[in-house]
Amino acid sequence: MKRFSPVPHEARYQDDPPEENEDCYQDERLPLRNDKKGDFTGSDLDHLVGEQSWRCPPPDPAWSTHNLAHSEVYTRFPSYSNDTDVLYALINEQSSYPPVYYVQIHGKHNETQRDSEAKESQKEITDFYFRINITHLLGPSGSGELQFLPNNKRGYRGTRYPALLPVLSEMESRDALYEWCQKYVSDSSRIKSFTFSRKIRNHDKQKLYRLIRTGIAETGYRGQIYITFPATHQKLIVYSPGKINELRTMTWVRWIFYLSFLWVIAWPILTIVTSHYKTVVTIFYYANSALSSDPNRTCKVLSEDQWYQSWKRSIQKAVLSGINISDDALTENYRIATEKVYRATKEVQSDRIFSDGVSNFHNQGSSVRRDLDVSEWGADC
Repeated sequence: MKRFSPVPHEARYQDDPPEENEDCYQDERLPLRNDKKGDFTGSDLDHLVGEQSWRCPPPDPAWSTHNLAHSEVYTRFPSYSNDTDVLYALINEQSSYPPVYYVQIHGKHNETQRDSEAKESQKEITDFYFRINITHLLGPSGSGELQFLPNNKRGYRGTRYPALLPVLSEMESRDALYEWCQKYVSDSSRIKSFTFSRKIRNHDKQKLYRLIRTGIAETGYRGQIYITFPATHQKLIVYSPGKINELRTMTWVRWIFYLSFLWVIAWPILTIVTSHYKTVVTIFYYANSALSSDPNRTCKVLSEDQWYQSWKRSIQKAVLSGINISDDALTENYRIATEKVYRATKEVQSDRIFSDGVSNFHNQGSSVRRDLDVSEWGADC
């Protein structure tokens, strides 16, 4: 049987730690950039951000579908469940791709409206809604660390419940990915699944949240602000061929079960009758420490401060312009164009303060109340 070359950087699998304990994952192979807040000019940041390619999401496997949020991808392609080499090649390829990672920024407020009979009602108004792709901050392709479920940890090892058995022998552990693929393919269960997961570690989301929120507050916005960090392609689940697995991956079937609450009965039954393999995960480290205050912290690409400084004016412009895009993300070209306009304005009007310069390139489609140096806007009314 043909064997592929082993996947590099294999390590021991570890369960998801609590958010505050993410610093327990240390990656010694991260000498790329120091996290110290240096004197970065706009052009310096353009270089740091621009040198990272905006990568595409992981390629879709054969016969694949996905859930509504794109966080999970499913496939029932028969060869993945019948041929060890084919499954191994799939996971080997997929492990080099990180999840697609975003900063999502949403601002809204409530307006009180009165009808002809003077009855009041509340209407929710979206002031801005946009995302920024930050996947490149997780490092170059193939920089993830492949980890496996350790022998002393309970988990799904082709079992219906978390268990300690079966385990890999010392010989098998030398190529653990291949051995787990082989165990899955050799499993005679009619209903089985193999789950490959991608996880992100050591990104100080609270720090970046505070930076972005402060930047939005500088625009005078007083509405409700929601800043989240969604990721797509977090899981790839290979299901064995069969009618039951076909139905469980159909979106319309899932919605019927959700809306009718039949999932309360069906999901536990599906869990019990399925042989689950959840033994393989790739960890993508933003930095070698979770705390941005750690003086020895090293980020793979940019620290939270550095990235924010490169996007600050673009985020403020998007907020003030009322950008509302739910199915796409602001591009690097948007950021570069914003910076170019700002610098050109600054050169022409070098004796004016930042807010005056910014207001010039916000004038397109923006009212005076939305300039950085004017009164508050966006509050409930």
